[in-house]
Amino acid sequence: MSHSKWVDLAILVGMIVVYCAMFLVIIKTTQKMKPNVGSFNLLSPKQTVYDIENPNATPLYVELLDLEQVIKKWKS
Repeated sequence: MSHSKWVDLAILVGMIVVYCAMFLVIIKTTQKMKPNVGSFNLLSPKQTVYDIENPNATPLYVELLDLEQVIKKWKS
């Protein structure tokens, strides 16, 4: 080997500095991007896959619930 141990040490220290800088840049970037990514959510927690496939369709249980309420009102 033609170089000394100090060159190897300098390379190692340089790599540590570069990797620490990369780590901090990645962490800071993700912290700044988290609020922006939250606004890109297409689904709200209440929506289901069925709602996305056909947004105008109502689930069957809602129609049955409405029918039961109509029957109760009609009988009283």
